[in-house]
Amino acid sequence: MRKILPFIAVGLFIFVLALLIRGFYKQSDGLTPAADSDVTTQAVIPNRMTSSPDIEILDRGQEPRSLIELDLESGREVNASMGLGLSIKIKVDKSPDRAARIPHIDLPVKLKVDRLVGDDSADVIMSFGQASMGSEQGATSGREELAKRLEIFNGISCRFRLQKNGSAKEMKCKSDANSAEAQQAISQMEGSLSTSYVPLPSEPVGIGAKWRVKKDNVSFGAMMGDSVADYILTKKDGGAYWLQVATSVDYKEQPLREMQSKMPKGFSAKLSSGRSTSTGDVKIDPNSPLTQVHLTSDSKQEISIDGTQDGSPVSQSLFTEISVQFSIEAR
Repeated sequence: MRKILPFIAVGLFIFVLALLIRGFYKQSDGLTPAADSDVTTQAVIPNRMTSSPDIEILDRGQEPRSLIELDLESGREVNASMGLGLSIKIKVDKSPDRAARIPHIDLPVKLKVDRLVGDDSADVIMSFGQASMGSEQGATSGREELAKRLEIFNGISCRFRLQKNGSAKEMKCKSDANSAEAQQAISQMEGSLSTSYVPLPSEPVGIGAKWRVKKDNVSFGAMMGDSVADYILTKKDGGAYWLQVATSVDYKEQPLREMQSKMPKGFSAKLSSGRSTSTGDVKIDPNSPLTQVHLTSDSKQEISIDGTQDGSPVSQSLFTEISVQFSIEAR
């Protein structure tokens, strides 16, 4: 079973936040963003693979109980739509709050079971199409730049090994494009997707079953953090399973290189602290490589910015609040 968490939301958060920062500096202290030739885009996270995590079963649920396993067939294809809505509020020291809301984004995704590997695994190919944006009022400015950013995902494909117990390994992504931005997106995908799944209990469980998964020092798009996720089995019908999910992530202190690349030359940005919580529901079809997801996420971060302006040191703190609505649905 595969659950794709909003890895794209983290990247877009950094992107929209960078637009706000550039606007803030341009309108306040007279600082100007670096020229395009001065901007160096770097891969933000390492390519981190993950082994199957430890699962703590808190409640085995009601009788009858059964083992939840994937049962995939070679050649099975599923078309899906990944939806994302994101809004950000930012406060720089004592200045008035600034806010941005991106247009609703729809990203087509196709998953195909390429081949079965032994009795307990399958190789799955996931490919992304052309994203589209909504035209709702109140969305942030910079639509053209955001649209250009989203073009990066068109043509990216990822191959990973999906096991009966829901774990995903050996994630590798590629793109038709060879730009630094495309390579950065690939790096973020490989880091995020390889850790973003719903691990299944190794024991039979029934309705009401609850299990917990803790993962330390794992990547979530452009940031690293420690996560705790609780899953509750709420329904079983026609072979499909429904879960409630609640997660929390505590982000580690770390540099924000992509955001830094959008800032005035000579400035650095780091995440001082951060925490996010998500709740939602998941539908699992054991015969499908797709897991349908609806999530709501809220997070807060404190970001420190340091640099030199006209020979004098500049230090500022940014406080951000982010709300994300995320879904993956079969088309």
